[in-house]
Amino acid sequence: MSKTAPTGPKKAEITAKDVAKLSEYDSAFLEHMAEVCKKRCILMHQKAELSVVEENCLDRCANKYMQTADIIHKSLSGHALL
Repeated sequence: MSKTAPTGPKKAEITAKDVAKLSEYDSAFLEHMAEVCKKRCILMHQKAELSVVEENCLDRCANKYMQTADIIHKSLSGHALL
């Protein structure tokens, strides 16, 4: 009788298609973040350059958006199916 060792779940292989999907997701994520922060921070387009207040607002908005996305990602990664 030959005994075979039990095999665990195989790790998913990352394909070029998966990478393309991630790139699309990242692009959509950044576009959405830019749109949200733009609506929140830039009230009037009167000057070619952003004011200090607008720059600070955009910086804080993008930072909060990225922190939130990181928290969500970590939360979902902890609940991933094996």
